[in-house]
Amino acid sequence: MDKIRASIKKFREEAGLSQRALAEKAGKSESAVRGYESGSTDIPLSALLGISKALKVSLGELETGERKKTVKPEVKPVELRIYTQEERLNVAAILVKNGYRVSQSKRNRTQTGKIVDYYLVVEETSSTADTSR
Repeated sequence: MDKIRASIKKFREEAGLSQRALAEKAGKSESAVRGYESGSTDIPLSALLGISKALKVSLGELETGERKKTVKPEVKPVELRIYTQEERLNVAAILVKNGYRVSQSKRNRTQTGKIVDYYLVVEETSSTADTSR
């Protein structure tokens, strides 16, 4: 339990929060948070849940005192087959506006090359790529 108490203080200070600010975010009193950190008050599970949510850490992170390193998954480009040039241009404009990198490719549909399919190749350019704009 001492490790959890130290972790609460550590993560609170890393977040730049006072005991009062953490208490407000966690729905507790400042004296309760002071007691949790000092060891003079037992920490109920409901308080731990509120504190972990307020500090944006998991209960496991509170227990170990270490933040888990998140590995960002590799994002692969997506190909969209769009038949008409006008539609490709419209879709590309929307995607670029919303933070995506867009290029065009084409592939022969038949061996003779008389029929060609065009694709938009879409990649995220940043973590802010967002289609809700």
